[in-house]
Amino acid sequence: MGRGTGSLCKRIFALVFAAAIVAVIVAVCVVYIPRDHDESRWLKDQVTSTAAFNNGGGSHRPTVDEYGGGAGKDEYKLYTGKASTFPKKEDWVAFDDMWENNQKLIKTSCSDHGWGENNSNKENSIIKNEIQAVAKASLVDRRFILAIVLQESKACLRVKTTTSARFSIANPGLMQSHNGSSFDRKHSETSIRKMIQDGTQGTAHGDGLVQTLNQFGNAYAAARGYNSGAVAKSGDLDDAMGATTCYASDVANRLTGWVKAQMKCSEHSTTSGGGETSAGKESTRAAPVSTEEQGTPSRDTTAKHDTAARQVGGGTLASGDGAYHPDSNAPKRRRRRWSRGS
Repeated sequence: MGRGTGSLCKRIFALVFAAAIVAVIVAVCVVYIPRDHDESRWLKDQVTSTAAFNNGGGSHRPTVDEYGGGAGKDEYKLYTGKASTFPKKEDWVAFDDMWENNQKLIKTSCSDHGWGENNSNKENSIIKNEIQAVAKASLVDRRFILAIVLQESKACLRVKTTTSARFSIANPGLMQSHNGSSFDRKHSETSIRKMIQDGTQGTAHGDGLVQTLNQFGNAYAAARGYNSGAVAKSGDLDDAMGATTCYASDVANRLTGWVKAQMKCSEHSTTSGGGETSAGKESTRAAPVSTEEQGTPSRDTTAKHDTAARQVGGGTLASGDGAYHPDSNAPKRRRRRWSRGS
């Protein structure tokens, strides 16, 4: 009887031990085996602002072009002042035209800027698909997402991450998001989706386009908020508060067809009362200088006369020869970043 009881106990112990081993294996697999992250594939953050739907940026049918839809024109017009002076949403180009018009730029963007190997055709196809998928989930117009991708990284998957040494804020990936994700070649589709989610729906550390659209109610102010972290009380969208002066104007032009035409924007060309202006002959943008220790951003109004003037661009510098060089000291406040410009 005792021997039988002992054998039963041993069998029970063996079963419990085996179950424990299986549980450990399952736990390890859950943590370490690459997954498609289906449980977080589509985040819940969405545009809810009626103004954003009415003014542009939000879309109830984000996988179709609810408004606009022309082919656009590759030209740059400088827009300044309040969002009401910027192009109407009906002037936006069709998404497919916008994508195709930028293909030449996208296909060589990595090598053009010294960021490494260019995207493959398959990778570019994934970017296009994931922009539309995240647009559908977030109710952000797919053209607005693409415009920010082009503004921040030229759609180069290997774009460098910029980091604020003082604030330890990393801006990685296609949309240079706030402490977000970067490209992982081993899991390209998942990482591309995550980069676009981070920039569109935000991260645990900072806002994305959804949050800025809900806060500011239109695409242009949302773009300014995404770049600067705020919009000036005056509503002046070229008041960068230490970030990229021409950011909102650049985004407006991308949405209306601009690809590679000469970009005429500088500190002195954005001082008009608002609306579309002629920017003269300048083709360099002077980067505002942020004096964060004093809490007041100042502007370098002489930089446009320097042949090696800083070009606003994701923590990069444009030297006289047009080469891009990392600038690890680019000021980054909360959600504040330099864009990579044109």
